[in-house]
Amino acid sequence: MDVATPPQFSRAVKNVCDVALPLCIGLLPVLTVSTSRGGSAAFYAACVFSVAGLLVRQSEPSRTPYWHRYWPLVALLALVPLTPLLSSALLHTRLHGSDLERGLRFWAIALIVAALAQVDRERLKLALWGIATATWVASITIIHLAWTTGRRPEPEEYNAVSYGNLTLLLGVLMLFALGLRTTRWPRLEAAAKLASGGVAIYAFTLTLTRGGWLAVPVFSLVALALTGQRRWVLKAGIFATVIVGCAAVLYANHDLRSRVELATNEVVQCRNDRLADTSICTRLQLWSASWRMFRAAPLTGNGSSSLFPEKLQEQAARGKVSPTVAANFGEPHNDLLYAMANYGLPGLAALLAIYLAPSAYFLRRVRQGSSDGKCAAAMGLVVCLGFATFGLTELMFRGMRTIGLYATLAALFLVLSAPAGISAHSARKSIP
Repeated sequence: MDVATPPQFSRAVKNVCDVALPLCIGLLPVLTVSTSRGGSAAFYAACVFSVAGLLVRQSEPSRTPYWHRYWPLVALLALVPLTPLLSSALLHTRLHGSDLERGLRFWAIALIVAALAQVDRERLKLALWGIATATWVASITIIHLAWTTGRRPEPEEYNAVSYGNLTLLLGVLMLFALGLRTTRWPRLEAAAKLASGGVAIYAFTLTLTRGGWLAVPVFSLVALALTGQRRWVLKAGIFATVIVGCAAVLYANHDLRSRVELATNEVVQCRNDRLADTSICTRLQLWSASWRMFRAAPLTGNGSSSLFPEKLQEQAARGKVSPTVAANFGEPHNDLLYAMANYGLPGLAALLAIYLAPSAYFLRRVRQGSSDGKCAAAMGLVVCLGFATFGLTELMFRGMRTIGLYATLAALFLVLSAPAGISAHSARKSIP
């Protein structure tokens, strides 16, 4: 029996990775919104296939070469997630295992980008149908819960706010994906993407989530940036129309309008009783407590996310937060304050870099890229700025699975928006 030579083995591994890696990326959003652990499994599988693909492709030309403005971004994304962990270790602060995993999941953006840079673009675009499937899974879950219970939907694996935010994000991504054609039936494909986006926005309104609406103007600005060099007066008019439309939806939805009015009343109540155990006052207490933790140790914060509940209990004993808040909350409902309270200035700098470094690159590609590249860059902006905006009122990176989702989607759109490398045909011709 013939034994495969090393080149044959490498090519076999390469072929497997070329199929398996996009498949894992397509499955990850679906498993993230439908299971508690499936998203993490798909994420780690993507990392494994990324490593395997990089090991066997070292002698082959890249489809997306690391040009002089591209590789520094990848290097930055590889280093910044680990800076809070390094600072904590140097200052002898206790480090929890979950902190290390959190940093490594963000670090995987660089790993997956490097691997995807070698995969055919048209094959990578098929991963968008995984996002479409996830959009329908999340939307149907919300609609089913809302219609059958008659109450605010509470998915089993998420709270309503996080799940609603993710559903809105996925739906908006499908609307931006209209510019990325993946099939031979453009009209049918466009109809499917429009339907996916529409049903997701409807499902999002059923969650009665208030903070998620803050992202709608941000998504609108991304859409205006994608329109190119059109008149600013027209862009301002379109943006104003979006804002008015959001206000109309809020007014027409009685339950959502009631929750907005309740939030307004609770803000007034907090002025008189800062320790009131209401939704808004609870958030304000958590935000104030996080700020005090940061001020107490600006270089390291608490040193570990596992210490946040303990520090909260200490503040409750001093009358800074209510006993109910200290007993029932282990995070501040804000990603930036979470990073500051637990990891200090290095944590804040790392999180901002994770948001803003890809965003700066995506913004440049929206202005300079090809048609497909611009759409992919806009989708990347939706992911980065969407998570950043959602994170102002909710801890979007509470679970490892959402970190894996962010890292994978950011990596996917970094590669899809990159300047085109050599074609597959050219690559084959250059190999003797």
